[in-house]
Amino acid sequence: MSMIHLGFWGGMLAIWWGAYFYLRKGSKRAFWISFSLINLFWWPLLWQTGQRVVFIIENGGMERADGYGSPLAFLIGLVGEQLFFLPLCFSMFFGAMAIKSFNRVAGGI
Repeated sequence: MSMIHLGFWGGMLAIWWGAYFYLRKGSKRAFWISFSLINLFWWPLLWQTGQRVVFIIENGGMERADGYGSPLAFLIGLVGEQLFFLPLCFSMFFGAMAIKSFNRVAGGI
């Protein structure tokens, strides 16, 4: 792993922890900050997961049709991404439910 990746993931973890501690204070602004951070990382991971699914459908497996590539490397990358993507999916779902309840309380929906 390169130092750039290590710095990126360490920074992301620090930002999430900071947002979590701010969110524990219970302000709505903290909710929107944390929900924005979740969106910032969820959309690219959704795109990457979709690209992997399309790749498998087009090539019939985890390597190209010409045999170039490593199914193990593909699988390790997929699992690594899903370790972040699946918890973010739950966060997106519960965040959307919270927004719905905010709107219901405010008289919106």
